[in-house]
Amino acid sequence: MQHFLQRLLFGQAEFPESEEYLEFRYKFLCVLMVSSMAFALFFLALVGLDWVVVDRLYAIELGVFAAITLVLWRVLLRKKQWFRALSWIFEILVLLLITLGTINVPNDELRIVWFYVNISAVYVLAGQRIGFGITVLTGTLFLVGNAYLTAPYSAHAVMTAEIFLAYLSLFFHAHASRSLSYFTRMREYNQRLHQQATHDPLTNVLNARAYYQICEKLLEYARLTGTSQSVLFIDLDHFKSINDRYNHQTGDEVLQSVAHCLRRNLRKTDVLGRIGGEEFSVFLSGTGQEGALAVAETLRKAVENLQPTLTEPHILRLTTSIGVATTQGDWNESMTTIQRRADAAMYEAKKKGRNRVDVVQKSGR
Repeated sequence: MQHFLQRLLFGQAEFPESEEYLEFRYKFLCVLMVSSMAFALFFLALVGLDWVVVDRLYAIELGVFAAITLVLWRVLLRKKQWFRALSWIFEILVLLLITLGTINVPNDELRIVWFYVNISAVYVLAGQRIGFGITVLTGTLFLVGNAYLTAPYSAHAVMTAEIFLAYLSLFFHAHASRSLSYFTRMREYNQRLHQQATHDPLTNVLNARAYYQICEKLLEYARLTGTSQSVLFIDLDHFKSINDRYNHQTGDEVLQSVAHCLRRNLRKTDVLGRIGGEEFSVFLSGTGQEGALAVAETLRKAVENLQPTLTEPHILRLTTSIGVATTQGDWNESMTTIQRRADAAMYEAKKKGRNRVDVVQKSGR
């Protein structure tokens, strides 16, 4: 039941972790719109029962307000990207209704309270600058327009209203600042946690777990489209001798340089992960065997020509053995199966003398 009500009120809009603050304001605007409609219709019901007496024109204005708000809310549920524009339209609508109420309902001494309620909503929806601007506009309009009301407020009441408006603005200015600071810190904290959970701390490329998860999702898409996908298994030749001959710090710096070299020579759509000590893997989406072999050869040459920047200067010659495996979307292979073929191709490259690219064809194809 609760899930049904949430879908009814907020629709099916989805927000990533980076949009937590937007999600909060989106839901706040949804609640504000629905509650505004409910109060307008409730007030109209009281008018219909003769429990409240208002000008007939204002009753019509309330009905129009409820109808337009309903349309805005329904649009918001389908177009979350229109949040800012819709919140502005709704705010203008609310300000117009409050102003008309101030003019057309002179027998309600507390009608000015709605201006204060509106200020709090503006700070939440639009932030500090716009909230301050609406506060100044509201205070100015009330100060200037009071003399033209059918039942104007006294000078003392106007002064009290202006002071309270300023106090309320300062209060919500501080609240909005604090809320924004909280959401910003939470977003940054979540981003750091996600980075730590999905990336190798030494080379800053994807760790094995995150790499395979992404590759499996890409393979699912390939099964729908039937496109070719390729995997490269990259292993640094004689890496153990670097650690043994020099030290582990030099080995770490070599790995960092190689990871940077591989990233620099790949497309943005390619996926790079460190899956072992000196082992890297690359997923080439939408790439057949010929294209994969060309990419692998480019990477092999780039590593061979690499002159890593080391804390202690050493003359190092780095080479790699690269295995290539290609699959078609309709082959329905898992990432584990494809990676196993790429691994076998890499060992073939090592057997044939290292510093080369090799490929193992899928049996039966």
